[in-house]
Amino acid sequence: MRGLPLSYFKLNNKAGRIVVDIETNEKMELKEKHSFFWIPMQYWAVIIVAVSIWMYLANIGYIY
Repeated sequence: MRGLPLSYFKLNNKAGRIVVDIETNEKMELKEKHSFFWIPMQYWAVIIVAVSIWMYLANIGYIY
């Protein structure tokens, strides 16, 4: 359980690499994005827990 908050804050908060375009002198930050179906990975834990609770409640007959 202690690893969950750590992974939440470390996954998409790593510093990127700053590069400069020679022609326009524009600075850009290249950064890895960890996502699954265009949703950042740190939000998938909440989605999975919510779906699991919904499935459990539907299975015991509390919903529907």
